[in-house]
Amino acid sequence: MIEYDSGAINALWILKCFHDRGMGESLFSMYADSELDEDVFFELGLESIFLIFDDTRLIEDEREECYTYLFFDPVIDEFSELCLQYEEKMELTQQDNPFRKRMELAMRNGMNYNSYAYGYTWEFEKHGRKRMMLFAGYEFVISGEVICGLLEIYDAFHYEVEQLRQTLMTTQCSVIPFPERQSEREVAA
Repeated sequence: MIEYDSGAINALWILKCFHDRGMGESLFSMYADSELDEDVFFELGLESIFLIFDDTRLIEDEREECYTYLFFDPVIDEFSELCLQYEEKMELTQQDNPFRKRMELAMRNGMNYNSYAYGYTWEFEKHGRKRMMLFAGYEFVISGEVICGLLEIYDAFHYEVEQLRQTLMTTQCSVIPFPERQSEREVAA
């Protein structure tokens, strides 16, 4: 019987998740000559978290013993701007916006990890930079589920942006024009 290294299988899974989304080239080039094992899987998890969103920053707070990952991306900014337009056009609050509700659900599902040492939030203020944040304690391990959860959230942002664009376009075109006024001669005839 052949035994497979679980680290190698998990590393392949992360590489496949990135490849399926067209984001695998940088990871493939970084690990092309590496033998896939548990160490590479752990390293891959730490590296790949920075490749999902356009700008990911890590802030380490040694006093509080936690890490904070800040995720910035143009798709997050666009989602926020389109939500504001939709809420203004439909006269909705942020709490009543179905696109925000679906995105919150996608974030809840994507950030549902088998660990107790983490938290997350997002900030989409009218002014300032839009971001998503992941708070992690020192016991929190960046694993395949974290990477795939973040990829799912990234995909959800793209999907919701496309849905918002279509909805805003159809609501702009749904105005019914007034009928043209007929001249008095046409009415008399």
